[in-house]
Amino acid sequence: PNQGPPPQQYPPQQYPPQQYPPQQYHPQQPSPQGYQPLPPQASYGNPQSMQGAPVTYIAPGMPMQTMQLPLIMGLPYPENPMQALERLQDAWVAQKLNWKEIVAPCLVQNKYKIYGAKSKKEGKLKPDKNDKLFKCQEHSTCCCRLMFFPDCREFTMDVDFKQPVYNPSTGKLKSNWLPFLHLKRDFTCTIGCFFRPVMEVTCVYNGMHEKIGYVENPWGCLNNTFHIHHRSQAEPIFTVKGSIFQCGLYCRCPCELCKEVKFHIGDPKTKAEHVGQITKTWAGCLKDILNTDNFGVTFPQVSNWEIKALLLACTVFMDYLYFEEKPDKGHNQQLSLIHI
Repeated sequence: PNQGPPPQQYPPQQYPPQQYPPQQYHPQQPSPQGYQPLPPQASYGNPQSMQGAPVTYIAPGMPMQTMQLPLIMGLPYPENPMQALERLQDAWVAQKLNWKEIVAPCLVQNKYKIYGAKSKKEGKLKPDKNDKLFKCQEHSTCCCRLMFFPDCREFTMDVDFKQPVYNPSTGKLKSNWLPFLHLKRDFTCTIGCFFRPVMEVTCVYNGMHEKIGYVENPWGCLNNTFHIHHRSQAEPIFTVKGSIFQCGLYCRCPCELCKEVKFHIGDPKTKAEHVGQITKTWAGCLKDILNTDNFGVTFPQVSNWEIKALLLACTVFMDYLYFEEKPDKGHNQQLSLIHI
């Protein structure tokens, strides 16, 4: 039978199907023609790592090959906010501690930080402080914060992405915060099932101004419910539900029953009721006095960054509706039972 020439007699630039030319994948060389990079699967921009992030290439008729992206000025190649969300499986949303809430709550606009999250041994999440990704800043008037209940009051919120930038004068990375998302919640006179709250989410990254969806808070009898709508779809792509019979909604004690409030993410298409989870966790005695909340988010098995952004927006919206104690301390928790 015809077995062809032995491997050592292959013409130049031609190789057996199961072998790669070592020099063709040198980190300092550009990818060969016809090789398409897949979306990165690693965290970029971590100043503590002095290695490039891995990226996968595919050649026709050959298996996948992973290589290291080249370093820029000796530092890791940075990712954009879309890539950051796509790689996340878990996230941590932490409300920023503000001492002004003790003296004058109406002067304080909410701020949040969003990190990647790690899983503990018992399955609970904790923030990865080395993976700080976003910061959120509320914009609203003092009059609105003082006079209206969280079910009704309007606000906007800017979400900025932490983009590492090399500073040649210091030889280090510095944080450059770039606009990424804009959240808008209009005033509604919410009474029972009438005029339910809605939050719109718009991507403003790199000059864009594109609505990626909205989060709706419909009326419910036994559950605090949110509907996640992707783009302008009328039917929700995910639902978020939490039972009203959870002690943490009405009591902020550090006991086991009150430490957590769980909201399950469901998929209406497959009728699955638990494909992900948002958990409000006890933040500690000092932060609890200042009504500062932390949330762990376990995303469904989706890679679409827009859906993950909508779920993070839902988490912030949830904090306003069910865990904010202004203007009347405890008012919103007491009324959440009847959804007014």
